[in-house]
Amino acid sequence: GNYDAAQRGYERALKLRRQRFEPSHQKVLASLMSLGVLDIHRERYDAARERLEGVLAIMEPTLGAEHPMVGTVLVNLSTALQGRGRHA
Repeated sequence: GNYDAAQRGYERALKLRRQRFEPSHQKVLASLMSLGVLDIHRERYDAARERLEGVLAIMEPTLGAEHPMVGTVLVNLSTALQGRGRHA
């Protein structure tokens, strides 16, 4: 895929969402999560882990541990950790 174009799009969306919404808003967190998933696809596992841990640190207390989006972040974070282990 065209990862550079995808990153530019995600970063643009994040910038717009940050201008309109609070940092803990689901749309801001979804943009950050998308960038974390892109980091995984690019095999940038440390960057993905850092970004996704940041999302989780905001999302879990805000939405609650049982929220489906928290589960999605945990799956993506696990994928980043698994990838990092393969490439360590």
